[in-house]
Amino acid sequence: MAQTSTTLYGVNPPKQINLELTSRSKETYGLAFPPGKKKGAGDYHKQTGITLLKNNLEQLLLTEKGERVMFPQFGLSLRKYLFEPLTQELFVNIKHEIISSITTFMPGIAIQKIAVLESDDVNVEGAMGLDIILYLSAVELNNTTFTVGVTIK
Repeated sequence: MAQTSTTLYGVNPPKQINLELTSRSKETYGLAFPPGKKKGAGDYHKQTGITLLKNNLEQLLLTEKGERVMFPQFGLSLRKYLFEPLTQELFVNIKHEIISSITTFMPGIAIQKIAVLESDDVNVEGAMGLDIILYLSAVELNNTTFTVGVTIK
């Protein structure tokens, strides 16, 4: 029967150190939008929590599908609804598109309520804009509720 030997290098860390390393919170950080000078943070600074989620949702809602070169399926096609007559069917289509995009690209967010309203602002072409207000909760952040609103012109 052959004997095997094992050579150990270094020292195993004490259990207390292992517990400290595994008990840290896993907080998500992201790039603040829009980039620019922020006092004490430089041109590019990071965000976390609800602020990061709000900015990511605003980017999702304001990005047209096909606008991102390497990620053409990202976004929504909401500008195509600007010249349509405001009917109940139009609002249902807009809500369906918003729900499907949020569940695809931001699955950690639960939608509580969606409001689609006619905006008071008139865009460059003379059409009325759309105000979209989302009432949401972040599953990852202990179901913290928050609101995001954008205007499509």
